[in-house]
Amino acid sequence: MSNKMFGNMKHKWQTTSIRRRLILTLGTGALALVAVVGAAVYLLLTRAESNLWISRQNDTARNASLAIASYVGQVSRALDGLGMYEIADVVEQNQDFLPTWLNDNPEFKEVILLKADGTVLGAAARGAPILANPETAIDSAWFASASAGEPLMSPVKIAPDNTPYIILAHATDNGGVVAGRLQMDLLWDVVSDVRFGKSGVAYIVEKSGTVIGHPDVSVVLDRVSLVGRPEWDVISKADNFSWNGEYFNFQGQDVVARTQEIADSDWVIVTEIDKDEATETTRLAVGALSLGIVGIGIVALFVAMRLMNTNIFNPLNELRRRARRIAQGEFKQIEIGRIDEIGELAQAFNDMSQTLKERNERIAKQTNQLSAEVDERKLAQERLQRANSELIEASQYKDQFLATMSHELRTPLNAILGMSEALSVPVYGP
Repeated sequence: MSNKMFGNMKHKWQTTSIRRRLILTLGTGALALVAVVGAAVYLLLTRAESNLWISRQNDTARNASLAIASYVGQVSRALDGLGMYEIADVVEQNQDFLPTWLNDNPEFKEVILLKADGTVLGAAARGAPILANPETAIDSAWFASASAGEPLMSPVKIAPDNTPYIILAHATDNGGVVAGRLQMDLLWDVVSDVRFGKSGVAYIVEKSGTVIGHPDVSVVLDRVSLVGRPEWDVISKADNFSWNGEYFNFQGQDVVARTQEIADSDWVIVTEIDKDEATETTRLAVGALSLGIVGIGIVALFVAMRLMNTNIFNPLNELRRRARRIAQGEFKQIEIGRIDEIGELAQAFNDMSQTLKERNERIAKQTNQLSAEVDERKLAQERLQRANSELIEASQYKDQFLATMSHELRTPLNAILGMSEALSVPVYGP
C-alpha cells in the first residue's frame, strides 16, 4: 500500500511542471527557513528574556528580603529595648508603660515581660491576650528558648479569632524574658508592596515549607504547605535556599520563579511571574519576525518567479513554440541575445534547426533527382514497350506472310512435282 502510494506521488511529481516544482520547492524551503530561524530566534530571545526576568527577580527578591529583614530587625530591636536593666524597674513602677509602648509599636499585638522564674512583670495586649498566661508561659517553647539565650521566632500560629501571628522572644539583661506577639498584617503589607511586571508576586515561606505571607490572605489562613511539591524539593536542597527556574506553582500557574533566604530568619522569599508574561516579548518578537520573514519570503518568491519567467521559462516556451513550428516545416532561426546556458541551448536549437533545414533540402533535392530518374526510366520503359509491341507485330506479319506464301507456293509446286514425277516414269507402249 505504501509503495503504491509512494509510486503515485512520484508519478505526480514527475508529471508536474518545472515551474510548479520550483514554486513548491522554494515555498517549502521558505517555510523551513521560517521554522528554523523562528525556532532559533525564539530560543535566543527566550533565553535573553528569561535572563532579564531572572535579573529583575533577583533584584526584587533581594529588595524584598532586605525590606523584610529590615522589618524583622526593627521589631527585634524594639523588643530588645524592653530587655534592658532599667526597663524592668520602670515596668514594675509604671503599669502604663507597656500599654504606651504597645501603642507606639503597632507591629505588635501583645507584649509581656517576665523574670527568670517566669513571674510576669508586666503585659499589654490589643484584644484578648495569648502570651500573658502565668501558668503556660513558663512551660512554653518560646520562654525556654529565650531563657537559654536563644532568640526565638516562632512558626506562624493562628489565634482564636482566626488571625495569624508569630512570637518573638528574647532574653533580657537581667536574665528574664521579653516576648511579643507580632501581627502578620504589616508583614503582609510588605509582601503585597513587592510588585514587578503585571503578574509578579512575592510571598514568604518558612523553611519548614509553610506559606506565612502571601498577597492572598486565604493562602496563609489555610496553612498551605509546599512540602512534597517538586519545586520545594529543589528549593529546599539549594544552597541557602537560593534557586531560580520554572514550575507549576501550588495554584496551578506556570511561572518563572526566584527564591532567596531572608537574613536572620527562618524564612524564604519567593518571587513568581506568569510564564506567559515572562515570554510575552519573545512571542511578540518571534511573531513579528515570522511575519516579516514570511512577507520577505513571499516577495522574494515573487521576484524569483519573475526572474525565472524572464530568464528561463519564457525562453523555454519560445523554444517549445519553435519546436512545434519546426515540426510543421518552418526553420526560422531564434534571435539570441544572451550567452548563458539558455543562450547556449538556443544556439544548439538554431544549429539543430539549420541542420534539419539543410537535411530537408538535401532530401528534397535527392527526391527531385530520383523523381527525374523515375520519369526517365518510365519513358525508356514506354519506348521499350512500344519497340517490343512493334517487334511482336512485325513477327506476326512475318508469320502471316510466311504462312500465306507457303500456301501460295505449295499448290504450283505440287503440280510441278507431280508433272516431274509423271515425266520421269518410262512409257511402255506406243
